Amino acid sequence: MSSPAVPPTCVYRRSGIHDAALRRGYEACRRATRATGEIEYAVSLLLPPPLRIATWALYGAVRAVDDLADAVGPDGAADPGRAGRLEAWIAAFDADLRAGRGSDPVRQALIHTMLTWNLPPGFLHTLFEELRQDVHGRQFATWQEWRRYNSLINTPLVLRAGSLLLRAAGVSAEPEAIAANVPDVAVLWQTAVEAIYLTDALVDLSDDLGRGHVPLPQEALDEAGVCRTDLLARRTTPEFEDLARRLAEQARTWLDRMALPPVLHPAVGVALGAYTDLYRLRLKAAADAPAALLHRRPALPRGARLRLLLPARAKAALSWGLFPFPVQPCPPEPAPAETPDGPEEERLQAARRRPVVPPPPHPSGARPPRLPAEAMPRHVAIVMDGNGRWATARGLPRTDG
Repeated sequence: MSSPAVPPTCVYRRSGIHDAALRRGYEACRRATRATGEIEYAVSLLLPPPLRIATWALYGAVRAVDDLADAVGPDGAADPGRAGRLEAWIAAFDADLRAGRGSDPVRQALIHTMLTWNLPPGFLHTLFEELRQDVHGRQFATWQEWRRYNSLINTPLVLRAGSLLLRAAGVSAEPEAIAANVPDVAVLWQTAVEAIYLTDALVDLSDDLGRGHVPLPQEALDEAGVCRTDLLARRTTPEFEDLARRLAEQARTWLDRMALPPVLHPAVGVALGAYTDLYRLRLKAAADAPAALLHRRPALPRGARLRLLLPARAKAALSWGLFPFPVQPCPPEPAPAETPDGPEEERLQAARRRPVVPPPPHPSGARPPRLPAEAMPRHVAIVMDGNGRWATARGLPRTDG
């Protein structure tokens, strides 16, 4: 999908990313997102820089580890060394997470995002465990198995990314809290994720068949009268074409059930609406030529794609201009090393180790006035004012301020 040119330097500067090595990590994730996630990349451009690069890091890192699990050799067969490389990546991630810094560019961007947004690593470890099983081959016998796999691999990642978008409205809503407190909404979002995963299973069918994998459950093939051997041989049949159309319609119905929370920032609503609309367009492309799914990935029609994205870009830009991004994430400082001199000495040593750097410039170009040294204050005042107005403007109780 062609997307407007993005000046990465400006995006990273506005996100507070000034370290050259860290920028290289985010750039690697951005390129991976653009190369393999055409819809995800196009929608990421509707988000403000801090959220944009966070989505790149999550998508790029998961893409990197998934590629290790799916690696094939020169002959097209499964690469026998992929299990070892996957384990090495996971072990390196665990070590890097303990150190608070990645040892390769992609892990560095991922860990920086996790620390910046305080993301717990549990959803990644669940994904790693499932990918370990993928390395040894996986076939789905029933829809129940397919849904369980989806709930472990795809749902946690999508919901974690969704929780970042909710923070753009100043609302802290973790997936676990949503599942516990608003179960009906959690079910609808789970259904939407299944729609996305089913769409990807149809669109990526030709690539999966090249690895000898059929991403659809055997139960669905049996009900439609489709033979797995025909699929692996890329032989189309009327039964397969009918199955593909019915699955595309099922995925579209699931997408239509997705409800957007009313507390979203208007631009986030625009981004999520564009995301689901682009997936509906992808489903239409798959349903219009089901036999072609066995041989190639269907392309999104350029004209229809632009008719969706151009208004979305204008609306998102206007929304971010009228309602600026209210959350400026800040990565936590690493814990000071233990010393025998006590907590106060630890605090002083940590302060000495931490470099003093000026704050990132304001996007508008405004600069603070220059004050003579003798006029600099010797105190800091914290004025707790405006919290009630902040909450009222967002339709929240004043106590939430």
